[in-house]
Amino acid sequence: MSHPRPLRNMSRPEWLILLVLLLLAALGRMAALDHPAYWEDEMGTVMNLLALPGGDHEFRPVDHRWFESQPRRDTWAAYHQALFENEDSPYLYFDLIRLWSHCFGLSEPALRSLSALFSLAGVALLALLAWRLLPGRAWLVATALAAVHPYLLELGRDARPYALTLLLAPLSLVLLWRIGRGEAHRWHHATYVVALAALLYTHYFNAFFVGAQLATLLLAWKRSAAWGHGLAAALLFTPGLWVFYTKLTLIRGAERRIWIQAGADSSLGDWFQYALTVPKKMLVGSTFLSSHPLLPVLVVIAGAAALLLVVLGSRRLYHHSPRTALSLGLLVALPVTAVFVSDQVLDLYSIASPRYLIYVFIPLILLMAIPAEKRATRRLQAGLAVVVGLGLMVGLVYYFRSPRLLMDWRVQAEAIAAAVGPEGLVVADKAHSGGCLAWYFPEPRRLACNPDLSTIRRELAGRTGRLLAYLPLKFRPDSLTELPTTRLDPLVREGLLRIERVTSPPNRYRSIIYFRIQNGVRPGAWGGNEKGHPRRDGPNVW
Repeated sequence: MSHPRPLRNMSRPEWLILLVLLLLAALGRMAALDHPAYWEDEMGTVMNLLALPGGDHEFRPVDHRWFESQPRRDTWAAYHQALFENEDSPYLYFDLIRLWSHCFGLSEPALRSLSALFSLAGVALLALLAWRLLPGRAWLVATALAAVHPYLLELGRDARPYALTLLLAPLSLVLLWRIGRGEAHRWHHATYVVALAALLYTHYFNAFFVGAQLATLLLAWKRSAAWGHGLAAALLFTPGLWVFYTKLTLIRGAERRIWIQAGADSSLGDWFQYALTVPKKMLVGSTFLSSHPLLPVLVVIAGAAALLLVVLGSRRLYHHSPRTALSLGLLVALPVTAVFVSDQVLDLYSIASPRYLIYVFIPLILLMAIPAEKRATRRLQAGLAVVVGLGLMVGLVYYFRSPRLLMDWRVQAEAIAAAVGPEGLVVADKAHSGGCLAWYFPEPRRLACNPDLSTIRRELAGRTGRLLAYLPLKFRPDSLTELPTTRLDPLVREGLLRIERVTSPPNRYRSIIYFRIQNGVRPGAWGGNEKGHPRRDGPNVW
């Protein structure tokens, strides 16, 4: 077993390279924090900070300026009640960002800067971990991957808890290796327990990573202290576990499908297809390339190259330090296996996301960065690294130029505003995660997030001739053969609405149906059929 290198052994060129890599990481995370606008999940963070209750069943004009102008219900009780209603994650990150927002405000740069600092510190800790674990200068390669990886950049800037996981995960691993090697002092053990509890308080899916670390201590390092660390972390997490149990009980009682997806019909093939999104994000760093015709080829080729790099790196690391290689393998395999088992038992497939398992990228990056000893194998690794590098470059280009623009609801709202006019109306169904999709709609236009029909009827009064823009769930106009069935069909049958046209704004996830408000006009008066839908040969057919 090789021993860790002390930091004093790092040469001056290595210090300079590390500094440059950290500067690159900071530039990628801090540059243009105000662009693009908050996306759906980040808007949930802002709603929590304003202590706004969940549901949004009323018409409310909401955009960035609206958030900045709102008075804050500045009590912890109201704030945590909003968290309980709106969030499926624990509260540590949200408590920290609440304190941060009191100092810097609710703008995109203000809130995202906290996540950027968390993830930047995580890159520094990963560099320390790689320095202690990897042979030669492989630690510089691992640090470079972590500094510029598109997916880590994406999650490292979001005003969501994942950036805090990117800080706590490498911190806990640094302490794990100290404990495993028997080099830890008392304060190392205490800090490790706090880090494990903090991971649990950051995201519930981090429990798989905590369990994998404790299992690694037992299986790879034969340290029975893992039982004590696990028990101490569980005791610290008792309040969070009680909150989770209470929320889970309420969700089951109300038959809501949030955490427990009752009746989900996921198969082994479905889960395997989902698992492939992890190497996809590992390589291209974005989910916004799926419409590109060459993406499947890129994923297959670069995925095979990355897999070979992991295998070759594992072989070299096994000769250098068998326990380290075994530990990194367990830290990848155990969480993924735990998610699969949980999926089969609790039907978690439909909500599980690669960003929930973001900690898996840390051991994967470490394994990919290790060069082989033989010259021929190094040449093979260089070729594979070029293929993976091309994939990462594509991901970086798409990340900085286009992907998040596709989810920029402010751009979408401006497109709707230009179409419906200053007195128009927008109705948005809830997204699968429970958030409203059109929070950015500016004054003086009105916006509704999943209102009931009676509320819509009241708002339609006196708006004859105006346009209503409707954002239905899971509707793509390019695959239509018939008009879609919408939640507004009863209003069409009553003659209150007429389908004007169907269009697609600059967002490939949602399309918009436009209706003309026709108060008091019966369907037969404007050429509709007996179901209230327009005829295909009429002048207003979409």
